[in-house]
Amino acid sequence: NGEWVYGNRVYMQGNDGYTVGMQMLSGDGYRPWASIQVDPKTVGQFTGTYDNKGREIYEGDFLAACFKAIPCCVEWDEDILGFGASNKKKHIFIDVPYWKHRNIVGNIHDNPELLEVA
Repeated sequence: NGEWVYGNRVYMQGNDGYTVGMQMLSGDGYRPWASIQVDPKTVGQFTGTYDNKGREIYEGDFLAACFKAIPCCVEWDEDILGFGASNKKKHIFIDVPYWKHRNIVGNIHDNPELLEVA
């Protein structure tokens, strides 16, 4: 339906895509399992960090570089075996400790036009 969902990625046999499953704790301690089928191309990993407004940063988010509106894409970097945010066209790299000073300006799914300048 176009809304973002959060949970654990599970692949179920016979399903066309990944399912995001969530366990919710009810008042009696029972944990029902809810699952939602998602487009596998939109599944991203939470990086464990937050932007300057306290929002969770996910793989595929764009962070603004410095005080300019230059988007840097958050992605897994095999060279450093960790996440990084970069703009390959402008040769900019933002290391994780500096993400808390940056602002999320979009993501690759909702703002694909930013890929053209990143």
